[in-house]
Amino acid sequence: MNAPFNLPKSADVIIVGGGIVGCSIAYYLCKRGMKPLVLEKNHKVAWEQSGRNWGFVRQLGRDPLELPMMIRSNRLWCGLEKELGQPMGWQQHGILGMTDDNAVVAHYEEWQDIARQHDVETKVLSGAEVAALAPGMNRNWSAGVYVPNDGNADPELATAAIASGVVRDGGAIVTNCAVVDVEHNGGRITGVVAEHENTRHTVKSSLVVCAAGAWSSTIADWLGISLPQLRLRATVARTETLERTLIPASWTPTMGFVQRWDGCFNLAALDISDHDIRVSDVKQARYFLRDYRENRSRVQLRLGGAFFRDLWGRLPGTEGQADPLHRARIGNPRPNPRRVNDTLKELRALYPQFRDVALKKAWAGYIEITPDMLPVIEAGAGPDGFVIVTGLSGHGFGIGPGVGETVADLVAGRKTGIDLSPFRLGRFEDGTWSAPYNLI
Repeated sequence: MNAPFNLPKSADVIIVGGGIVGCSIAYYLCKRGMKPLVLEKNHKVAWEQSGRNWGFVRQLGRDPLELPMMIRSNRLWCGLEKELGQPMGWQQHGILGMTDDNAVVAHYEEWQDIARQHDVETKVLSGAEVAALAPGMNRNWSAGVYVPNDGNADPELATAAIASGVVRDGGAIVTNCAVVDVEHNGGRITGVVAEHENTRHTVKSSLVVCAAGAWSSTIADWLGISLPQLRLRATVARTETLERTLIPASWTPTMGFVQRWDGCFNLAALDISDHDIRVSDVKQARYFLRDYRENRSRVQLRLGGAFFRDLWGRLPGTEGQADPLHRARIGNPRPNPRRVNDTLKELRALYPQFRDVALKKAWAGYIEITPDMLPVIEAGAGPDGFVIVTGLSGHGFGIGPGVGETVADLVAGRKTGIDLSPFRLGRFEDGTWSAPYNLI
């Protein structure tokens, strides 16, 4: 989606980042009569985590504070393929969790009560009901939890479809275009400086939305905004096509999996990630140490190439210092082979009929997380006209359209219909944030 023309000199709204959130914001801004410009540093939209996740679109297990936004997103997903006229791999067979731990069942029942308050149909299941819903497993679970109108979509198709809607409706998307500065004057945003085809351009706008995912804290730094954010590297694998079983998207205590529209399975280790330490993580550590101490078995710290590339890029006079969004660019992080082997082994054990299944591919992506695993949606930090939308913490794909519609209303000066106060950035400085809610 490279532009065959020069960058425009101005835009109604500039959105930094062409993931599912950035493209969704642009799509719904078009519907509100505005002409947004999306700038994406990679060669195509959704090249990073928006195209590298499991594909779950789940209300099940959401933090109660973000559940209203996810309900909105689920409603949008149900009509997006038809609205856009593009395939998105959308399936709505529900999402199912399984356990043998009675303590976890109590959490299922607690979340069911929360869901009922929001009219989200949720069922806590017996072991027999789990077996009936997902037949063929070589294991008897003691209980499960199920939301029948949850679904899944294809991460590699979904954002591209939304991006096509942006262009169709009058917006613009320019790839291979890295924002290198956000300009402001007198306390107001005036535009950005972006590098496209080895040339730097100034694009004027009084509204800039930072939806840059794992790069958002870098952009916030330019404006003197402290944004607590870490990156976790998550590994996902895909099998070859298998006989269609029509099971819901599911998770066990150790693995998440879903059979896609094409018959392949996406599978990943559940809540086990690698953290590639970077120089900038040192100043953020105070926000994350408590949760890390309580969950250290779920995160493996890695000191290696990412740290030294980040360090080198910060040295005065280096190319990375001059162009920070090209520094250690996230393009294709390596998957963890142990995670791949363990999840494939578990799938084969869980479904004996798949014992000879082969892998089609494996990949990894960086998830940007906040200390409470909730997003930051903030129009009041930094210069007037600057909006931060980041920290979706592994939830961004499913909730992306809902966030996009909500932020489009915010930017367009409309009522959002969603209480955004739980997502303000200032909660980290004033200490009002809570420990992450974790059902999954």
